Amino acid sequence: MPGGTLDGLVAATEGPIRRSCTDESARRITFALGVDTLVPYLAVACRKWAEDFLVVSYANGLATLSPAALDCQGLVAAQTARLRDRVVQATGRRCDVAEFSGRPCDRVHRDRRIAKALARAHTRILGGCGATFDELGLAAVGAAPTLEARIDAVLDRVTFPARHFALRVFPPLNLGPTALYGSAPVGVRTLDLVDPSRLNRTGTGPRPLKVEIYYPSTPAAVDGVAGDVVSVLGLDLFPTPTFRDVARAPGTFPLVLYSHGSGGVRFESLALAVHLASHGYIVVSADHHGDTLLDSGDAMTAVLTNRPLDLSFLVDQFLAFDAQSGNFFEGAIDGSRIGATGHSYGGYTVMALAVGPFALGTFTDPRIRAILPLDGSAQAFAAQFPAIFSTITIPTLLLGASTSGLASLLPLAFAAIPSGPPVVGYGNFLRAGHNSFPDVCEVPESLVGMLEECQPPVLPWRYVRHIENYLALNFFDATLRGDADALARLHPAVVESIEDVAYQSK
Repeated sequence: MPGGTLDGLVAATEGPIRRSCTDESARRITFALGVDTLVPYLAVACRKWAEDFLVVSYANGLATLSPAALDCQGLVAAQTARLRDRVVQATGRRCDVAEFSGRPCDRVHRDRRIAKALARAHTRILGGCGATFDELGLAAVGAAPTLEARIDAVLDRVTFPARHFALRVFPPLNLGPTALYGSAPVGVRTLDLVDPSRLNRTGTGPRPLKVEIYYPSTPAAVDGVAGDVVSVLGLDLFPTPTFRDVARAPGTFPLVLYSHGSGGVRFESLALAVHLASHGYIVVSADHHGDTLLDSGDAMTAVLTNRPLDLSFLVDQFLAFDAQSGNFFEGAIDGSRIGATGHSYGGYTVMALAVGPFALGTFTDPRIRAILPLDGSAQAFAAQFPAIFSTITIPTLLLGASTSGLASLLPLAFAAIPSGPPVVGYGNFLRAGHNSFPDVCEVPESLVGMLEECQPPVLPWRYVRHIENYLALNFFDATLRGDADALARLHPAVVESIEDVAYQSK
């Protein structure tokens, strides 16, 4: 109930956080947003993980249980609570906190502690409950062949969310400076562009592209300027570490294009865009007219055809801005250093710019020098999949998620890409979902509902973003800037040391 025990427990987390965390330290955890963002972020975790634990550990309809089953229920609750706490302590306080502070974590010792806690819980539940365990209905009898396997299934449903809770509350953030926001404050501006060579979805005028641009600014330019807030239809969704319409930093920068997912929006991966901009990139992301959050509905052929054409148009437009006297972006774009990234159908979009001719046409754009598809919709190439990927000749880093529906396709796509470019890789985020890559989990659940990728069994999205930002920046630094140190940070031995990513390279 509002104002009840749970609200009181959650509210009690605020004081210790504010006493322990400065804005400077909290900015590392909150993507440069500070303590005021950290407080509700952790409060939501406390509530959400508590509710998930109840679902996993307590039977429905306790009134119908036999006395023996009630005793078993009490034993299961106690043992799983003990296991949960042991995992959080071993992973969070004893390991992630050390790595956050720059000290080593003995992962072998940590894993032994967790294995010991698992074995203890299993033995106690099996011995104390026996076959009565199945009366609780915590694990479907048909899902596991033996009683021991069903007990293990329940314990796994406690262990992995407990580790994810530790990653959310005690993120290790142990990948170094390239995984953290850079030194440049980030400006943002919105442009309304039109492509006169194509019609809008109703055929009544030129094709519109509303564009969000993220760019390096300066401390002087943002001094005293409030951070921008993402809004849709008048609703404020979340604060951002960007500053609207401020002056840009002097200099010439690589350009990265971003393509949103089907039914998405141009700022859906703002954290990634801001990360790149803070390290000296200009990032351009447009709404794909006819396939956005607010105007979806175009036929799939039109969607798949227009998307890559949109990105090529943006290259044309921003190279023209670069050459235009008095334009805000005059002299700011390095036309020899252009990359592209995108999520889901946005991943298809950037792949289409790199592959050769296929059934829908030829969209190859030689100005695109490197692509980073995020759980890209490889199935959109239909009959040409996966052979079409053998036509890619530029650096490519595929990132995917182990619980995504694309998990079986991306390894085939990777296998077809020929070696030769300095980076050809595939990173599979373990226990992440399709929507772990964009920022949908940052939107309040009251507005978007309960998304699977935002739940405790799934790798916390901000932790995914920490790794994603590391891989993305080093990928573009290595391939667009020719940075040898960045290329070394993408060496398989380095990436394979990241616990939650399975990595392959050529």
